[in-house]
Parts: sequence; C-alpha cells; structure tokens
Amino acid sequence: MSAERGNRATTAASSSVHPNDEMEGSDDEGCWFEPQERAPRVLVCFTGSVASVKAHEVVQSFINMAFDVRVIVTDVAKRFVDVEELRRRIRASYDEIEAEVGGGNYTDRFQDQPDRTDEPFVYTDDTEWRAWREIGDPVTHIQLRKWADILLVAPLSANTLAKMANGLCDNLLTCVWRAWDFHPEKAVFVAPAMNTAMWNSPFTGKHLAVLSEFPNVHVIDPVAKTLACGDTGIGAMASPKTILRAVCAFPRRAWWILQRRVVS
Repeated sequence: MSAERGNRATTAASSSVHPNDEMEGSDDEGCWFEPQERAPRVLVCFTGSVASVKAHEVVQSFINMAFDVRVIVTDVAKRFVDVEELRRRIRASYDEIEAEVGGGNYTDRFQDQPDRTDEPFVYTDDTEWRAWREIGDPVTHIQLRKWADILLVAPLSANTLAKMANGLCDNLLTCVWRAWDFHPEKAVFVAPAMNTAMWNSPFTGKHLAVLSEFPNVHVIDPVAKTLACGDTGIGAMASPKTILRAVCAFPRRAWWILQRRVVS
C-alpha cells in the first residue's frame, strides 16, 4: 500500500476498492434485460468536487448496464453539472432503451417509469420540498431512500465526507444518508475526490473510518494524477469504469446478471 495514502490508509482498507484491483471483463457496452426482472436502482450523487464534470459519463455507464438511475446534484455541484442537460440526456437514453427492447420488457424492467415526462430523474436541494403541501405528502429524501438499492456518491468531496461522518443532514443528499436503513441487500459506495493535502489530512482518515463501520459501505479509493489545481498526487476520483465495476461486484440481489450483455 502506497505511503501516499497517508493516515487514511489503515482506517478503511477492509472496505476499500482499489483502482488497480479492477475486475477483468470486456469493454463492450450494451444492455441486458430479463422479462419480469426489476432493474437494480442506483441513486448517483454529485458533490462539490471538480470531478463532478464527469456526471454524464458516470450516469451513462449505469444506464448502459440497465440500471434504473436517479441523480442528486448538490448546490455546489451545480457549478460543474448542467442539471437540465443531464436530465435531458437521461430521458433520451431511456427512450432509446425502450425502443430497443420493446415497451413490455421495458415496463417490467423499469417498473416505476410509466410516464417519464413526470419523472425528474435529477433532484436538487431546490426540489426537496417543492411538491410538499401538507402533512401526508411525500418527502423527497424519504422517497429516494426507499427507492434506491444502492447509494453512490461519486465524487465524494471532503466537505460532504465530513457531513456524512458526523451525521449532519443539511441538504437532500445528507438527508438520504441519515435516513438510510442499511438493509443487507442495499449498499453504499463512495468515491472520494479532493486535493492531495486534503486526502492526506488526519480528518479524512477519521471520517472514512467512521463510514466504514456501517454495514455495506464501500470506499472506492482515489488515484494519483495531476489534479485540477495543478498539484500532482493522490486525490483524483477513480474512473467511471472502476466505479461501475465496483458496484456491479456487490454480491446482493441480482447484480451478477449485469456481467451478461446483449450488444445491439
């Protein structure tokens, strides 16, 4: 293990996914569908790291593998993510999938998408309480928490890491995390991304150690490269391919089916 991982290295190693440990597999893309098999549901969250510029690439990788995807973009992440463009691209991708596999198979696979025009797909802090009018109305962070099989935070900024480790819940993402039920068939994946000095901070090690104490929480380690700030070192988010493979390796429910592909 590299010394550059610093004080963080020994705190969460047992639950870490290292980028050099990628699963072997083909690089082709495609969707796999089985009638009556509900798609795994992943809630992909983008936080205030420059790595959020990869939002479309991360989301599309899961759609290509037939996941049902919803997205949370924090307020700071909006600096790097065009919410409306991401929403448009997600809808267009599911339109293409439905045309490819047929309406019946699509409905069986994506059971909660009877009318995509009513599904926002991308959620922000602004939309958290927009639909709430009175007691009994749905609460967005609770609905998303119930809906998701997997919570993925990629990138996980230093600020959001600190919030999650301390149980703060001051935005939509952290409210979902605070309400997460840690069911054995659910999982949480976080892919930290931050400056090397922040990654090597003792705070980072302590905070990741706290997250790793929860059941089925997995840390996808960052990689070394020249960062957006110009510094060189560990802190860049793992590649979208590494993140996808880490999630597909989770041995609960039917993730194993995603290793099978039908290429159009």
